Amino acid sequence: MRYSTADKNQRERGEGGELSGGTGDPGRVGEGISVPGGRRSCLFVAGTAYPVVRLGEGGFADATLRAGGEEVTAEAVLRHHGCRERPTLEERVAVLAYGSNASPEQLARKFARFGTDVAIPLVRGRLAGFDVVYAPHVARYGAIPATLAPAPGTSVAVAVLHLTAAQVKRMHETELSAGNYVYGELAGAAWAPEIGAAPTRMSAYVAVHGALGLTGAPLALAAVRAEGRTLAAMAKPAVLALARDRLAPGMDLDDFIDDMVRVAHVRATRTRALREAALPLTVPGLRPIEG
Repeated sequence: MRYSTADKNQRERGEGGELSGGTGDPGRVGEGISVPGGRRSCLFVAGTAYPVVRLGEGGFADATLRAGGEEVTAEAVLRHHGCRERPTLEERVAVLAYGSNASPEQLARKFARFGTDVAIPLVRGRLAGFDVVYAPHVARYGAIPATLAPAPGTSVAVAVLHLTAAQVKRMHETELSAGNYVYGELAGAAWAPEIGAAPTRMSAYVAVHGALGLTGAPLALAAVRAEGRTLAAMAKPAVLALARDRLAPGMDLDDFIDDMVRVAHVRATRTRALREAALPLTVPGLRPIEG
């Protein structure tokens, strides 16, 4: 039996609200971690994502997965890794992942401390009435991350992570510590999963300060697929260039990004400037939950 391995050369990014979103080159600082559009729903086990071929009667716990070109059972994958955690959905929290948190590379980094005992069902699908837009702050890896924005008539490609209480606590550590995001239940969300049934309750991390306001209107992430999109969309490098033109005119773009990665006070100063120009957003149905 052959098993795929996680990309050991994935560049480390810092913590503190890294919902960067979209596809792109995962090796370029400032662009965030890639979320290739062709990836399918998967079971993430001990640093590796196994695409789902089909769910069993017990859901992910007895699913058929793809590993190294072969079809294997979820039980065989768990046994291979020595993972004691069971990927049943009972007592797990469904958390919307619309950016790098839907990337196996990001999950591997965030949950590295769990060792082999981490199994996370990741389901891809579409969320109606929303789009994924740029948030008004800078991440530690030099990118401008993402947030949700109401968008009537739009259906955007996102994912849902089914997390245990311990996994939610770890996610809070990475998303809430910098004060850029708030966590809450997204009541009434119209979520259409590609496999399985939609959860009855869903939570999400949403930017506290609204949307990036450099153009006067929210900007969607061009790399995140959406149907019926009405917002203007822009690629991540272009947005970084736009921020550079506003915050440090004439500066080389690579230098602009490197300064935000290496120097904390530069990152903080530029985040404050972006917040001052932010566009307030009200996310329908969001009920904040104390982290």
